[in-house]
Amino acid sequence: SMRSEDKDAVFNAMQDTDITELRERPINALAGGEQTLALVARKLVVNAGILLADEPVAGLDPNHQIQVMKLLQDYAGLGKSVLVVLHDLTLAARFCHKLYLLHEGKVLADGKPQDVLTPENLKTSYGIEAKIKCDEDAFYVIPWKRI
Repeated sequence: SMRSEDKDAVFNAMQDTDITELRERPINALAGGEQTLALVARKLVVNAGILLADEPVAGLDPNHQIQVMKLLQDYAGLGKSVLVVLHDLTLAARFCHKLYLLHEGKVLADGKPQDVLTPENLKTSYGIEAKIKCDEDAFYVIPWKRI
């Protein structure tokens, strides 16, 4: 049986990801977005020094996308390392403090989001043009059209 600290950690992670009502259901009975939230909760419970997340917001509505990215950002704020694979440039620009932009299996650019997600780099890596805005409050990148 689980130790009370472990039970508390599981319960807290379920609360943080809004899945406490799913606790009695097997994972294969959950919808795609619910499964994603359950997997994020499981990663938070492990409390590892490094958290790896491959497309952790895939299949989630915008509310839960922001929730998951904020949870991962908060986890990194605890001194943990969080490595996230994302194709959502807007979320990457908003929540990540360092990016590695890949092109043909190699690092095309790395650094702060505003230094990496440039028009030239987005054209090279993705073949797109983006609407980019940087002000004192935020950095926005919206994929706009194919080139």
